[in-house]
Amino acid sequence: MSAAGAGKTEPVNFTPSRNSPFTHMRLRSAAPCSRELLACNSLLISRHTVFRRNLSLAAIDSQSAHLAAASSIPPSNIRNFAIIAHVDHGKSTLADRLMSITGAVPEHLGRPQMLDNLDIERERGITIKAQTVSLFHRCQKSGELFLLNLIDTPGHVDFSYEVSRSLAACQGALLLVDCVKGVQAQTVANFFLAFEQSLSIVPVVNKVDLPHAQVEGTLAQMRDAFDMPVDEALRISAKTGAGCDALLPALLERIPPPRARADEPLRLLLFDSWYDDFLGVLCLIEVLGGTLQLGAPLISAASGKRFTTQKLSLMRPLGMHDVNALGPGMVGCVSLGMKHIDDGQVCDPLPSLDDLHALSAYHGGALSFPHRWATRFRRPTIRSLRCPDSNGRSPWSSPVSSPHTSQASRICIMP
Repeated sequence: MSAAGAGKTEPVNFTPSRNSPFTHMRLRSAAPCSRELLACNSLLISRHTVFRRNLSLAAIDSQSAHLAAASSIPPSNIRNFAIIAHVDHGKSTLADRLMSITGAVPEHLGRPQMLDNLDIERERGITIKAQTVSLFHRCQKSGELFLLNLIDTPGHVDFSYEVSRSLAACQGALLLVDCVKGVQAQTVANFFLAFEQSLSIVPVVNKVDLPHAQVEGTLAQMRDAFDMPVDEALRISAKTGAGCDALLPALLERIPPPRARADEPLRLLLFDSWYDDFLGVLCLIEVLGGTLQLGAPLISAASGKRFTTQKLSLMRPLGMHDVNALGPGMVGCVSLGMKHIDDGQVCDPLPSLDDLHALSAYHGGALSFPHRWATRFRRPTIRSLRCPDSNGRSPWSSPVSSPHTSQASRICIMP
C-alpha cells in the first residue's frame, strides 16, 4: 500500500453467518466494512461462544451435583411415570421437551428423538422400544430436589407388551392426545392398560399451536371415552414449548410417590432386559423395597440361580451413569453377570438370599412369545391345531371374514 493511502482503511467484504448472534447488525454481504469493525465483531462472537460454553459447563456441574446426591433422595421425592398415547401423537417430542426443561441435555448436544436409538425409529419417527431416563428437578416452591423416572413407551398396537410391562414400574402416566387427530385406538387401549394397574392418569392435549387444532372437541372425546374430568387437562405444544411450564408442577402434585421404604427387605421388579456384548444381560429394575448396593447377593425367583450385583447405573439421556446404590423407589440398570437372556425374565422380584417369602410368593409373570400369522382361504374354517410344546404353547386358529376373500381362517403359530 502506498504512503498516500497509509492512513486509509482497506475495505473488505464480510458475510455474517446465519446462526450468528449479531445478525441484528444487518451487515450486507456486499457492503464494505473496515478491518477494525471485522475484528470487533469477531471478538464479540468469541465472547458469546465462551459465554454459551460457560452456561453449558454450569449446567453440567449442576447435573453432576444432582447425580452425586441421587442415592440419598427419599422415596417421597421420586416420581415414576410413563407417556402413553397413540402412534405419532408426540410422545418422543414431549420427552425431549421434559429433558430440555430439566436441563438433562446440554444445548449443543440435543437432537430430536433423543431417546430413540434404533435406526428405524429415527427414520420413520416412531417409537418401537420403550426407553427409560432419569431426570432431576428442583421444585421452585419448596426448593427440594426431585428424581423423575420417565419411560417413553411405543404407541403402535404391535408393541403393546412394551407398554404393559413398563407401566408395572410406574405410579402414574401422562395420557397424551393429539388435538388434531383426537382420541384413537391405542389411546383407548393404553388408557385401560394404565387404568387396570390403578395408575394416576394426567390428561395432556398436545399440538395446540396448530391452526386447525380442535382442543375443545378433543377434551369432549376424552371425557366421553374415559369418563374422566378434563377440567384440569394440560394444553401444551411439545414442539414449541407452549404450556409446558405446567407439566412438572402437575407431575409432582398429581402422581403419587412410590410406596417403597428403606427399612423393608430388598425387593426388586425386573421389567426389561437386553444383552450387551461386554457386560452380558443388563436388567432394568425398580427397587420396591430396601436399598440395592454393589456386591449384594440376589437370587432369581424364576430360575433359582444366584447372582451378585456387579454394576449399578442410572439411565441418563447421554448414556448410563454408574452409582454405588439404588435407593427405595428408584429405577435403574443393574448388571448381575447373567450370560443368557432367558435368565432375565420380566416380573422376577430378584429377592435377597434370606427373603424366602418372596421366593414362595412368586407365581411367574406375563411372558411374551414370538408369533407367526397366516391366513388360509381354501376352506371356511379349520380345526384348531393341538401340538403343545414343553411350555404348553400350541397353534390355534380363528375364523375371519372379508368381502373380497369370503370366509377364511387365521392361524397363529408360536415357534
